[in-house]
Amino acid sequence: MKKNRILAVVLASALVLGVLAACTPAAPQTEPVTPQGEAAAPTGPASGTLVIATENETPSIAPARHNAAAASFKNVMTHNGLFRVDTETLEPVPDLIADWRAISDVLFEFTLHSGIYFHNGDYMTAEDVVTSLHYVKNYPDAAIFQRSIVNAEVVDTYTFTIYTETPNAMLFSDLTHQANFIMPASAINTGHDFTVDPIGSGPYVFQEWRFGDALIFSAHPNYFDDARAPRIDEVIWRIIPEGASRTIALEMGEVDYIVEVAAPDIPRLEEDPNVALFMGMGTQHNGLYLNNENPMFANLAVRQALDMAIDKDSIVAVGMDGFAIPVWSQVPVNFAGVSTEGMNSFDPEGARALLAEAGVDPSTISFGIIASNDARVRMAEVIQANLHDIGIDTHVVRMDLATFLDVTTSGDYESAIANFTSSNLLSYMVGMLHGDSVGGSNRNRINHRELTDLIDQAVATVDETARLAVFENATRIANEQTPMVPLFQAMVVRAFSVNLEVPETSATGGLNINMMYWR
Repeated sequence: MKKNRILAVVLASALVLGVLAACTPAAPQTEPVTPQGEAAAPTGPASGTLVIATENETPSIAPARHNAAAASFKNVMTHNGLFRVDTETLEPVPDLIADWRAISDVLFEFTLHSGIYFHNGDYMTAEDVVTSLHYVKNYPDAAIFQRSIVNAEVVDTYTFTIYTETPNAMLFSDLTHQANFIMPASAINTGHDFTVDPIGSGPYVFQEWRFGDALIFSAHPNYFDDARAPRIDEVIWRIIPEGASRTIALEMGEVDYIVEVAAPDIPRLEEDPNVALFMGMGTQHNGLYLNNENPMFANLAVRQALDMAIDKDSIVAVGMDGFAIPVWSQVPVNFAGVSTEGMNSFDPEGARALLAEAGVDPSTISFGIIASNDARVRMAEVIQANLHDIGIDTHVVRMDLATFLDVTTSGDYESAIANFTSSNLLSYMVGMLHGDSVGGSNRNRINHRELTDLIDQAVATVDETARLAVFENATRIANEQTPMVPLFQAMVVRAFSVNLEVPETSATGGLNINMMYWR
């Protein structure tokens, strides 16, 4: 089995190399490395307990109050969106929606399923949807995923409309985002605190948050979708920051599933007959984020020189034990429409020459690199050594995830090792490269007028073929502007008990825990 798993990584690397050569990437793929057998899914009431080990404390359990994967994992348990992302195609598919139609290019009518109950016992109607969509606009982390929605109005008990004002290719992707998950209007209107009690209609009900230790959820007994109803009764998320400790906990049977598998432990887990591994190509794009508003990084030559001086192969070897793909593109390489034009390459001598040509003395450049976990600390140390070689001084700043999110969102930082995951290229560009996303998910704080205009053009271009041409131009400009130093594209790696069936694992890294079950 070990050869097969290693082959999967090699094939994923070949896929990316082929993408870079051909400039016409295939849709993101995930490949299960260890088949789970043919055990039939259970029927009847949910039963058993699942213990999940995760690295980071969630910054929030309220869907509209964050933009972090660590929290999104919990939000999809407790809430539903109008649409969800299909784990195989990464396309939006209906969730709460029973039917929809386009009245025009800018006006859409949707009908909810009947029989949807919130965890507080309220019966979901169109009023809950419209109230939720307007409520989200109050929160900066969520508002950027609301730009496609200009207005929403109730038609009748189950029917509502959404108005986009102009044709908008982002609408259905936005409706899958946790920021637009639906909450009861009665709770919103009475000022309910969703940060301590997240009320949704999802397959699991929030029970308890022991900060720094665990979050506990129980199956929603009245979940509306029988085919996707929870099969496990209780789910416990344990916070275990150290990768080695998570591995040991799985080996000892103290946890059943690891979200962030420590790369150095993968070979050991491969040999454990009690452990199953999933590995596949992911869409998570990792980089050294640079605060483009900082005068030091406002200089294009400095940003390009940093990119040229950093050895991405060493980053992957040291930080990820080879379980990732080095990249030079400013956007994920396995989406259609990605251009390789304008990318830099590893060239320390060229970096020195570029700085000299721009009249920049490397000794005047000094900055901190924020790292929020052990792997990122190792990456930061490689970056530190690379930049020292061209005369630039850096220092590593260790920071917990919640603080990291605060300082990088507010712009109170110099550089940080971070990532962004999306299910399509348009969502990535809007989130990471659009000027209006500064102060939200655009943590590099790039506000390039031509690039923003191209992204707006892509949003307004409903025809997919025409939009791909816009993408190629936009990614070329993004590569040339080098708002960050791209480092690698991560593999999706999960480790879990061989007795656990895991039918759905997405290239985005998302988890549909309601579909998991014990054999």
